[in-house]
Amino acid sequence: MKLAFVNRRSADAVVGGDTIQMNATADGLRKLGCEVARVSSPEEVSSDVDLIHFFNIIRPQEILPFLKLNQPKVVSTIYVDYSEFDQKNRTGLQRLLAKGMGKNGTEYLKALVRHFKNREHIQSKSYLLKGHRRAIQKVLNEVDYLLPNSHSEYKRLAADFKLDVPYERIPNAIDPSLFQNKGGSDRKGLLCVGRIEGIKNQLNLILALQGMDVEATIVGRAAPNHHAYMDACKAAAGPNVRFKDFMPQQELVELYQKAKVHALPSWFETTGLTSLEAAACGCIPVVSLKGDVMEYFSNIAEFCDPESIDSIRQAINTAMARDNHKEVSNYVHDNFTWKFAAERSYSVYSKLL
Repeated sequence: MKLAFVNRRSADAVVGGDTIQMNATADGLRKLGCEVARVSSPEEVSSDVDLIHFFNIIRPQEILPFLKLNQPKVVSTIYVDYSEFDQKNRTGLQRLLAKGMGKNGTEYLKALVRHFKNREHIQSKSYLLKGHRRAIQKVLNEVDYLLPNSHSEYKRLAADFKLDVPYERIPNAIDPSLFQNKGGSDRKGLLCVGRIEGIKNQLNLILALQGMDVEATIVGRAAPNHHAYMDACKAAAGPNVRFKDFMPQQELVELYQKAKVHALPSWFETTGLTSLEAAACGCIPVVSLKGDVMEYFSNIAEFCDPESIDSIRQAINTAMARDNHKEVSNYVHDNFTWKFAAERSYSVYSKLL
């Protein structure tokens, strides 16, 4: 089976959960005998490609040019909703625009800003004419299968758009050969891994850590246009908080295996892949209630309200008092592996072909 994968053009330069999901799915499918190629334009899709797999419905401008091709198409929707964060945490003109334009208008504006400021060029004139919401609806009308990461994600998508296409839940996952629980009984401290940006909420986490007897390490690089947020995080950090730059997964494993808790109190996550990876290594997860995390972490995590410093602090204290690292790790390894995700994807492809 020959497959073409399509994602946002910045997926390699600005690594996110969609990057990891795409690459790990491709690796798993290659082990099943598939040929997988990443493409960035319809012209790169040869006539012998059997199926096209899109990632990120929230970036429909990347998908629209491929809809003219005849191959069957599936989309890993990764349907995020940043509207609450945009309306509550943006400031000045950005906040006014977020409230006035709504989430689809805001995402359309973000795409235009990326186009002109970051050179994330919009290839599709159709997107510019249709706008964000109508572009997403067109993609949903023309693909053959939806592959959300959770039932919760699908329900959110179905509430916002008209859907007349089957779906298969394919959860995000971890590589069990890499993310192993080899930590001893001397685990200590708190770890937070993720891009440094407002949606990930590192600043409120740092404020919650003020005055706590918890050593914390924040790992990540400022997202594009979020350097002021990084500066605010560093300014708020006490002597118990240190920062490390972006690290590849292989280097993160050692940190995961030494830490007692991993905290990511985001304003929204479809999964929170770093939380899942950390839990696979035995870290007790602290996550927010926003997004789709309940389907992943309901049995193993401490939950918090990302807006409340006290709630984040309380969740950290509860997590630091736990010692069931083995049970947490076993739960992730038993339920969320990329092998399982690749097999489910392959099953969908086979139905369509």
